Amino acid sequence: MSPCTPMLLAMSFFLTSASSALAQEAQPARTWFVQAGASGNGTDASAPFGSGAEVEAASAPGDVIVLLPGGEPLDGGIQLKQDQVLRGLAGKSTRPVLTNSSTERLGGVGVLLASNTRVEGIILRETHASGIFASELGNTTIQNVLIENANIGQAIARPGFPPLPHGGITLLTGQDAEDVSALLRDVRVLESTGAGVTIAAEESGAHAALSLVDSEVLGGAPFQGSDFGVAVLSSGKNSSASLELIRSEVAGRMSLGGRNVVILARSHSNASAVIYQSRVGKSGQDGVLGVNWQLPARVAINIIDSIIEDAAQSNVEGTYLAFPHEQADADASSMDVLIHRSIIRNAGAAGPVGPASANVVMTASSIPPGQPLPVSPYTLRVIDSDIARSAGAGLMVGASENRRAADPGLYDILVRDTRFIENGVADLIVGAPAARIDAQRNCWITPEGPADPRLEIYWTEDNSGIKASSGGPCDD
Repeated sequence: MSPCTPMLLAMSFFLTSASSALAQEAQPARTWFVQAGASGNGTDASAPFGSGAEVEAASAPGDVIVLLPGGEPLDGGIQLKQDQVLRGLAGKSTRPVLTNSSTERLGGVGVLLASNTRVEGIILRETHASGIFASELGNTTIQNVLIENANIGQAIARPGFPPLPHGGITLLTGQDAEDVSALLRDVRVLESTGAGVTIAAEESGAHAALSLVDSEVLGGAPFQGSDFGVAVLSSGKNSSASLELIRSEVAGRMSLGGRNVVILARSHSNASAVIYQSRVGKSGQDGVLGVNWQLPARVAINIIDSIIEDAAQSNVEGTYLAFPHEQADADASSMDVLIHRSIIRNAGAAGPVGPASANVVMTASSIPPGQPLPVSPYTLRVIDSDIARSAGAGLMVGASENRRAADPGLYDILVRDTRFIENGVADLIVGAPAARIDAQRNCWITPEGPADPRLEIYWTEDNSGIKASSGGPCDD
């Protein structure tokens, strides 16, 4: 044998192995078909699989799964692998329907997501738990999807205090999550129990972002004290969760604790929301609620070119809960709300709260009872907006008259070029001695026409920090 032969054989083996590996990597994604009641091998639309379990067993990461319309919904749900696409192929009259009627498969979830997955063009109906669920969210896109009556089994996605319910779409981060996002475009979530859409970053260092674009989250029933349309939750050191609500509508959480949009931070975390060209409609309690649950925590909400209306208690509220804390934790927290070119109206117009309602509220909450209220910073900016026709106050800062004591919060409030229109009890109620309020150059309108601002001030004898005057635009 020539001295070169072993080397040539080794090189040949290496090149053959490398070529084989490259060929495997270059294999295109396969497309699989599934349809309720079918019995094929899944490789063609004329011979689809008949169950989610079959297509899960055959498919590989990166493959496309096509759900075909049939006479009945495909029951049992589908679990996706990394980089997979679940796509509905519409028939002549409807999109294909997927459900999961029991906990026997996937815990009753309709679609169980993996990292970098996409769901489009399907209907999810009457799932036992969430219509779409991720226990360890990776980047995902959900488009042109209708979810109806999800979580009929009243299932819990995460136990604890408070328990987190399943709902229409429930997205949780895992321990290794850093920067993950979910884009929901042209999605409708209707009448889901417990929650409509939830994203929760509840591990230290997790960062999760939710975008709802051209979408609707409407109606739904409460479950174990949870009744919200869209919820963004963060918890854990250096974690954050954010919401973009763009050209979308959220309405119809109508229990006494019903809230359409909730932005909640606790335990060294941050939560934020941008609501742009959207409508937040009727609710049983609050329209948009920002909550610092356990301190330190930070919440920021920007409402721009939007309509927030018809909440039974408050259309927009920023609050701290009164859980035990150190003052240094209160100092490190923040509640920041911006309302710009928006209409905030009709708080308390329906429901039992009535005169105790307000279009915009910044206040501490006496939850749990018996604890001192936090001495924490609040910032509110209302610019070029309408604050209209509350049954109670247009804007409430701090404690109302029926509280037992003043609110010690540190309020920095600026209102400019804004119209206060026919609010019932008062335009501005202040019950916080440390509040600094600049509400100059606005328009104050009663049923009889432009007037002086109507103020009610409690718990303080020094009103020098409160300034309100006319001079803003009073045209229609």
